[in-house]
Amino acid sequence: MSTKLIVSCDAAVTVTSGIDVFKAKYGWVITVCGGIATLANGMFSATKVREYYLNAGSLRGLFAREKLLYVQKAGAYASEKDDEKRAQLLLNAWPLWMKRVKKTGRR
Repeated sequence: MSTKLIVSCDAAVTVTSGIDVFKAKYGWVITVCGGIATLANGMFSATKVREYYLNAGSLRGLFAREKLLYVQKAGAYASEKDDEKRAQLLLNAWPLWMKRVKKTGRR
């Protein structure tokens, strides 16, 4: 389930609950949309989807930055002329990224 679904259901409940004609004829739609939004919010809380998403985004950002430095032979990779040693530096940085993301949840 996505955040868009939750927002859509919340908006549908808000809009339709204010329309008396709609409530009289299709009151069950309000109940169903409210139930879906509640269930989706519960699933997000139980599975920590947002936390995992933020950690994945942080890790992706760290990797993109490090890849750019590696490709441009800049930063820590500037001093190494040998491609194999530069690649080893990149591989050695991986555990440090994982610790940093798990510890802070950010880049």
